[in-house]
Amino acid sequence: MPDEEARRLGALIEPLVLRAGTQLCGDGSVFEYVHLPAGAVLGLLAPGGVSAVQVALVGDEGMFGAPLFTDLPLAPLGAVVRQSGASYRVSARELRRLLGDSSFLRRRFSRYLYVLMTQIAQVVACTSVHSVEERLARWLLATHDRCTGDIFRLKHQTLADMLGVQRTGISLAAARLRDRGLIRYSRGVVQIVDRAGLEARACACYRWSRELHDRTLAMPSATEAMF
Repeated sequence: MPDEEARRLGALIEPLVLRAGTQLCGDGSVFEYVHLPAGAVLGLLAPGGVSAVQVALVGDEGMFGAPLFTDLPLAPLGAVVRQSGASYRVSARELRRLLGDSSFLRRRFSRYLYVLMTQIAQVVACTSVHSVEERLARWLLATHDRCTGDIFRLKHQTLADMLGVQRTGISLAAARLRDRGLIRYSRGVVQIVDRAGLEARACACYRWSRELHDRTLAMPSATEAMF
């Protein structure tokens, strides 16, 4: 990031700690802040009366507030804190002003918005064709990617909301993963025991989603590719 743009953005950033369960924004709300997790993990929730169903996760690889790039003040998705941790926030109004002068930020925001939209579309397809066990493995891996250790908290109801299934379905799927020796799960605490085995059990959507993010953000722009 160019030094001058980094200096201006740094002056706007406010550090804070987010607690699990905190609702940051409801769908259709005017969002006042853009959140940049740096340890915290956010779940993005489906709109339109099914807001408990999770359609994406955001950790230190992303942000909540990408629609700011479109110049819309409304959040199309709700956001809830899934894992407590550090984060940064920036006034949406101030960041919108900075975007007008920063081609770097506009490019990064637009690419992340592209990734997020594609990942959400993939979640819809994944929900339709893959088993609860495969999808649970996928979300556990995605959460693990964004946490600092192998142990994190996810209650039964939270997992049910994330997958859009009944709690009994989560119990059965978690028991199968536990019996395979891939995880330990008790009283809302998850421990990843066999990461490689869990990746093998997850649907192919997990690896595809990670590769999409890395490939898109590293790809040269259309202008850069011409030279």
